[in-house]
Amino acid sequence: MTERASLDLGAADEGTPRQGERAAEIGDEGMERESATRPFGSCATHLFWVSIVVAVTPIVVAAVRGCFQDWNPVSDNGLVAVRSFDVLTTHPPLLGLWSSASIWSKVQFNLPGPLEFQLLAVPVHVLGHRVGTAIGMGTVNVVAVVGTAVLARRRGGPLLAVGALLFVVSLEWSMGSELLYDPWPINSAPFIFVLFLFAGWSVADGDLVALPVLAFAASYLVQTHLSYVILVPVVGAVAVAGFTMFVRSRRRSDPDGWPRLKRRALIWLSVSALFTLVLWAPPIYQQFTHHPGNLTQLVKASSAKPPIPSDVQAAVKVVGSTVALPPWWLPPSYGSPSFDLAGNGRPLLLAAAGIALLAAAGTVLARRAIRLGDRTSTAVLAVAGGALLAGLVTVYKSPSPVGYHQNYLRWLWATSMFGWFALATAAVRLTTHSLLPQRRRRLALGLLSAVIVTCVLALPKVDNGVLPQLAGPIADDLAEHSLPQLHGTSPVLVQLHSIGLAGDVGPLILVQLQRHGIDFVLDDATLVRQLGDDRRWNGHNAKLTLRVGLDQSLPPGFRRIAAYYGLSRSEQVELKRLNTEIRQWLIATGGPQLSPVGRRLVAGSRLRALFFDHLRSLTGRPDALMADDGFQAVLAEPVTDHGERRLFLRADPLGEQKVTRWAELTRWAAPKKRIVRVAIDVAPIPSPGR
Repeated sequence: MTERASLDLGAADEGTPRQGERAAEIGDEGMERESATRPFGSCATHLFWVSIVVAVTPIVVAAVRGCFQDWNPVSDNGLVAVRSFDVLTTHPPLLGLWSSASIWSKVQFNLPGPLEFQLLAVPVHVLGHRVGTAIGMGTVNVVAVVGTAVLARRRGGPLLAVGALLFVVSLEWSMGSELLYDPWPINSAPFIFVLFLFAGWSVADGDLVALPVLAFAASYLVQTHLSYVILVPVVGAVAVAGFTMFVRSRRRSDPDGWPRLKRRALIWLSVSALFTLVLWAPPIYQQFTHHPGNLTQLVKASSAKPPIPSDVQAAVKVVGSTVALPPWWLPPSYGSPSFDLAGNGRPLLLAAAGIALLAAAGTVLARRAIRLGDRTSTAVLAVAGGALLAGLVTVYKSPSPVGYHQNYLRWLWATSMFGWFALATAAVRLTTHSLLPQRRRRLALGLLSAVIVTCVLALPKVDNGVLPQLAGPIADDLAEHSLPQLHGTSPVLVQLHSIGLAGDVGPLILVQLQRHGIDFVLDDATLVRQLGDDRRWNGHNAKLTLRVGLDQSLPPGFRRIAAYYGLSRSEQVELKRLNTEIRQWLIATGGPQLSPVGRRLVAGSRLRALFFDHLRSLTGRPDALMADDGFQAVLAEPVTDHGERRLFLRADPLGEQKVTRWAELTRWAAPKKRIVRVAIDVAPIPSPGR
């Protein structure tokens, strides 16, 4: 057989069997034996495995560092930890977490399935809620990266796989270390989505082994977050169409081998279908045993009108600025995207031109691939094109209640990465028909070096949107003071405040209760949907009410067993820095200035006008102004104007977020005020008949 680049790049040659076809016929063992007989095969295999180790290093380092630096599953992550622990108990979850889209759709529903909880169940039971959740999520992402590399190797050999890992590690670098093991459903999916795209490519190229991988990744994505409900079916349809074309082509070209291929295809299809049924068994069971079923609620909610009208121009700008224009999926785009909540950012014409050029390049390469009979290049371009089209539709159809928030569009970065990988792969395959072994070795070493450099860039601690970790030590302190007083009171009725610090601490208190064997029930409908009907309070299945809230004074009948005041050490450092910035801001701007909202309020209220005159009297005395309770209050508490919350005073050039944060920390730090930031109060529940 003529030696050519297909071993490492999968380059296209007319009339020669390609590696994707060999994979479908003979499987991995045959591929390995064939590779081993070639001069570059052994070296390439070693480089491939070294690249995998390097590629997963940022995830492993981030997860282990998080465990040693007291990472905690705060806010919704605490609910993930509780439900993951529930998997191996007598009340396993049948659904995912409650969806906030229930609010605007006015239909109560959960995320479709509990697959994330099931994957984290064993680590959480073995290592505990905190370490187990972090290590478990990191392990899921490591497996996804390894699976992606293996699929890439099956498509074009070790060299192509190393190139794919370079793209994947660059996505890790862009995401930032703290999101590489974050279990929040919205952050847990990017690497599974990358695996899904590579599996879709493999299936479209006729690789039977990739069918169950595609089934798993598709199930995880749809069960874990609703932003994938358009992407997964579209890319899946492209994969199935490609696979159908492969089967028909093989039936015509190899009638003697058709019975064997048909038999293997039926086996793999049956295995994948059965696997999918197992993965979807819990939500299907819930659908038929609860009324109304969650799947029914999802269908009903899908017809609800989004709170923000769909906007084609905004969709083009959001997708184009991330997929088609620099810096694409690379830093700092993940933490600072090129679009805002309104969908503004890059000019519409520039974003549209970028998408058009990307599509044109893909079309040119696809036509050449079809002409050369290179199905592998055609398949990767088709999957990338399907993902891009589905992404545009997703952004158009699904603006969140707050607009085009990056958290709900995390799949965009993986789509961008895969799109450029597809173009690069097809271009190399279609233009490189022969590489000398020495050149292949140099290229492989160059790619490995790039993977290592990018890995090093991805290692430092970077937070691009992790839920605030302040709640962790606070919850530990509250639990230390309160749990000894709760022994013998199980089960307890828990009431959680969902706003501010209490909203972050509350789920961690549930984690602590579960960890110490204290059962709890809930009377809030949303929390019951989050944590299961088995935890619904029925009026007599609890002995004690436990409230985690912000009450400054004790509610009637309650006693306070733990409370948190003041500032943490990190907040004290933050306040010191903000004090300097606020003082400089007041000096530079000449004192407080009314915002447009403030001007309207002052014009309509003599009392507000007098208040502003008081603030202006302190101009030139920044320390006195910063110590004024009224000044702190108007910066800490925005006023509502035409349905939007705006500050009474102008905040530029510092920005509303910074001045509001300063006022918030300043008020919390006041020693005389002793403002309760979160407290645990308890009250006995009277026995029935008393």
